[in-house]
Parts: sequence; C-alpha cells; structure tokens
Amino acid sequence: MTPRTYGPPTKAILLLISLLTIAIAGCEGDDGANGLDGSDGSDGAAGAPGSDGQACWDLNNNGVGDPEEDINGDGVVDVYDCNAYASGAYEIDQLHAGYFTENAYEGTKSCLVCHGKLADEFLTTAHFKWEGDAANIVNVAPGTIHGKNDIINNFCVAVPSNEGRCTQCHAGYGYKDDTFDFGDPENIDCLVCHDQTDTYAKDLKTAGLPVPGIDLNAVARSVATHAPTIENCIDCHGANGGGDGPRAYFIFPKPRNFNDPATQEYLTRQNLYNGIKHGVVGKEMPAWGKVLSDHQIADLTEYVYRQFIAAGRANQAD
Repeated sequence: MTPRTYGPPTKAILLLISLLTIAIAGCEGDDGANGLDGSDGSDGAAGAPGSDGQACWDLNNNGVGDPEEDINGDGVVDVYDCNAYASGAYEIDQLHAGYFTENAYEGTKSCLVCHGKLADEFLTTAHFKWEGDAANIVNVAPGTIHGKNDIINNFCVAVPSNEGRCTQCHAGYGYKDDTFDFGDPENIDCLVCHDQTDTYAKDLKTAGLPVPGIDLNAVARSVATHAPTIENCIDCHGANGGGDGPRAYFIFPKPRNFNDPATQEYLTRQNLYNGIKHGVVGKEMPAWGKVLSDHQIADLTEYVYRQFIAAGRANQAD
C-alpha cells in the first residue's frame, strides 16, 4: 500500500488541530486563586472653584445696590428686597427660618449660597483677622499692623502655640495653629454672632468648633428673626458707651469710648452714620447697612449723637 503523504496546506491544518487539542486539555482542572487587587489610582485633579454666593437683594451680584434691585420700591436696596428674590416664599423675618426648614444647615457653606460677598468683606476685618492698625501702644508707630495674634495679653497670655484654646473666642472654625487659612470664607463662624436662640456656644480647646449636641439647624433658622437691639451695641460699647462691654476685653483695637473727648470731637453725625452703615476698616465694627435700613441707621445715629456726643460736649463746655 502506498504511504499517504500530505501537502503543506494539509500539514498546517493538522498542526493547528493538534495545538487546539493541547490548549483545550490544558484548561481542565481548577482555575486557581485570584490574583491580588491592583493598587488604587491617583486622585483626579481638583474641580474648578464654585461661584461666589450673593446677598439675596444683589440680583446681579455686583456687591452694590442698583435701582432695579429696589424691588419693594422704598428707595433703599436692602434685606427687605429679599422677598422678591425668594419668590415671595417667606416674610422678611422668616427668610432663614423657611430656608433652613427646607434645607439642612451644612456649615458656613450653607450661608455662602446667598452671602458670599459679605463673607469676602468679613475676611478683611479685625474681628476675623485678629489684627489691625495699632493705636495707643507704647513705642509702636500708628498704622503698624498688630493685634491679638501677636501681642501678649492678660487673659490667655498669647495666641501662638495656644490657638486651640484661645480661638474659642474667634469668629471662625479650625484656627488650631499657624497654618489657619484666613482667606477661606468657609472658615467663618457665622452663627457665633447671628444666633438668636441663646443656645450656641463654642467648645473648649477645639479651635472654635461648637459644643457637641447643639441643634445647628435651629440656630440657623433663628437668624434675623428680629432686628438688632441695644444689646448688640452694649456687648462691645458698654451700657454707658465707654467701650467696656463684655466683648470689649477680647477686641483689638478696642471699641470706641463715646465718653472720650477726642472721640466726641471726631464723631459728627456724618461720621457716626458712615461708621454704623459701612463699618470701620481694620476694626471690629461691622457694617450694619446690610441689616438695617437707611432710616433705621439715621435713627440710631441720632440716638448715639444725642446720648453721648452732644451730651459730652455740653459737659465739657460747663
């Protein structure tokens, strides 16, 4: 019998069949244990910063009151124009109560949704920076920048190395060492000044964080439920206008002493009005123009002027 021979194509086919048979046979048996997971990938790039919040009356977010923003037509662009921006959802004294009933308070970022511009202003104040133009300090030239941050005092001695305890009195969160970011608006503690439940308090040695267990949503709902009262002034300026209120001890530069002859000489009605409305740069006097109407500021100006300035000048004349 003549042996069968195969040409090149047939040999190639037989070889392929043999290889497949070996491969299939090799698949029999256990698959074996899975290999170890690979390491996590690196974090992605940070997202772009979010847009600034805006005051509820500042519809074009330019930081100033424009005629078209005078929604209620009273000639003043102020918080009383917020109702229209909120689609008339809440009365003026219920804006925060309504908002924080529908939305959980999540820290300062909840406030920045509407008040971003005001936060930027607050970051520049001595109230937050704990420093400002030095005045009446021996051997220190006027205009030099100093404050609680770098001057020894007789309460907590000095802030450096003791930040966690000292900053119980700071209007911010997280000031635990010299890495604190004074330029981050989310580090502002809004509730420490705006609470109207009388329940908010900062804990000890926690760099300004609130006492655990406080209902922060209830505190946030309480904001602006009534207009500021004389107590807001007494806290810093004192019951008799001497700049010696309970908060004055922690403030640098000190609040104005309305009984001081030099202060009485400087504070004309116009200077008083401007200071109340716009605040005082480098000092802890806030800008009440964001809270009070021009008419209310004029009334307050007249009260302070008659009660302290005019009366003090009359006593000096005698």
